[in-house]
Amino acid sequence: MGVAVLVLFLLPACIQEAEPVRIPVQYTVLVRDGVSGKPLQGALVELTNENQRLTAMKTSETGRVTFPSMESYVNQVIVSKEGYVPADTVDVVTVADSTMKLMLRTLNLALLPESSDVVVDQFYFYTVTVLNRATLEPVSGAAVSVRSGSSGSFSANTASNGRAFLDSLPSRQNLFGITAAGFVPFDTVHVAATSSDEKDVFSTLQVMLDSLVSE
Repeated sequence: MGVAVLVLFLLPACIQEAEPVRIPVQYTVLVRDGVSGKPLQGALVELTNENQRLTAMKTSETGRVTFPSMESYVNQVIVSKEGYVPADTVDVVTVADSTMKLMLRTLNLALLPESSDVVVDQFYFYTVTVLNRATLEPVSGAAVSVRSGSSGSFSANTASNGRAFLDSLPSRQNLFGITAAGFVPFDTVHVAATSSDEKDVFSTLQVMLDSLVSE
């Protein structure tokens, strides 16, 4: 029996020079069996923030954990359970609470039984587009890095159209970081699977950055 590990990429790392006011984020993680659809009790969910602080909890009988709120937008989520492997289904939903002082983020994660017929080896290809949030213009020369499972780190720089390509990543367990001189991360990341087949999965990642402007 192996242990499944899922890393979710959420937001860019490496905030430079200054940092905008942050609204605390509260994470709820829902874990289910990707074959039966039933919630998985006792799955270990580990949340590591940008300061490398680790908080670990196990899912309840409803397959749910809710972490205390935190002022961290760069977070790594790892889910593990004996006898399961990660599935491709990861849905991220973020809403503000009624006071607008807390962001509520829900992650819906599926794990597949190791014996499942749908478990196959695949490679993952990403088109990453980095934009200036204020102007929607592309940000060229941004450094895009990704840690793909246990296989090490990969990197690329955005071209004049703000795009970078990372191909043949060996794992669906990917954690992205974006660094650009004169910019800080903004809490908007859109991920869309564009196409896939038995061996290859193609996805698009769009990242918005805020420009640092001197008063």
